[in-house]
Amino acid sequence: MTGTVTFLFTDIEGSTQLWEQEPEQMRPALARHDALIRAAVVSNRGTVVKMTGDGVYAAFDEPTAALDAAVAIQRGLADPVATTGLALRIRCGLHLGEVEWRDDALARRHRDAAVIAYASGRWTFERPSSIAHPPHDDRHSA
Repeated sequence: MTGTVTFLFTDIEGSTQLWEQEPEQMRPALARHDALIRAAVVSNRGTVVKMTGDGVYAAFDEPTAALDAAVAIQRGLADPVATTGLALRIRCGLHLGEVEWRDDALARRHRDAAVIAYASGRWTFERPSSIAHPPHDDRHSA
């Protein structure tokens, strides 16, 4: 995966407080969180670049696939039944940017990809460029 891709960053809103208040519920909830996130990314043709403890850093060739994954993650983890009785509010940030593989890792060329800081646990935030520019696809280049 090189060229222009859409990044998805997620984070559990208030996870530190949840760990302090509900440690016994957070263990299985986090396990379900990880499984649901991986499934949402893979089923939407994305790549999990890194699990971040209480979130994910993923990359997608198509912006709509990244958005579909973010919506699936938020809907799935908001259901307390899916997370063993503890509803999780998930911040999701999307960013369209240039990447390259370097030393077996996906390297961002844009430093402003961490848009997750602007999102709350009920919304998915995306930069306007994520919609305005379709992803680059080398298979269709001349």
